[in-house]
Amino acid sequence: MIAVPIEFKTKEIIVVLGLLLMAAFTANTPYQYLLVLYLLFIPFFSPYLVRNTFSSSFTGKLFGISTLKLILICIALIIAILLIHPDLWLYGISTLLLVAWPEEWFFRAYLQRKLGNHLAAIIAVSLFFSITHGLATSWWLAGLVFVPSLIFGFVYQKSGSLLLVILLHTLANFFPKLAAYYFPSVF
Repeated sequence: MIAVPIEFKTKEIIVVLGLLLMAAFTANTPYQYLLVLYLLFIPFFSPYLVRNTFSSSFTGKLFGISTLKLILICIALIIAILLIHPDLWLYGISTLLLVAWPEEWFFRAYLQRKLGNHLAAIIAVSLFFSITHGLATSWWLAGLVFVPSLIFGFVYQKSGSLLLVILLHTLANFFPKLAAYYFPSVF
């Protein structure tokens, strides 16, 4: 069993208050309120989150490419997107810190490892990932996130790098924004 120290620090209290304000202005459904409550607990687990995210991030390989190279490629792509579309900086940072990091920590580092980090676990976690997206947003989106979730699970299983999966998730979340920008008549 992992003991997680709970310390109330000024910055964590500010983050919680900020998230509460965000919840008050953005949540429309009970499921969105549950998602915000989930996000409210992030500051309390931040020491574990940081340690778990960066502990084994650079040692694995995926398709013969070192994890460190893949991480650097993802970072370069994210920076390129943000330089080309400076209006997406806030979206990119909030996606990285408030969406990709907590979701991947929970679904990959915790749940997938807890279930055994094998193919059946990847499929089960991806189904659960899709269902939570369906409950929080729409069932159409739930169907769209299933395949990327399988990819994230496979990458985590093969590379052992939570940081790589977080960066891939962040990149994946840019696609709808970029598609709407470049193909406005479709969206």
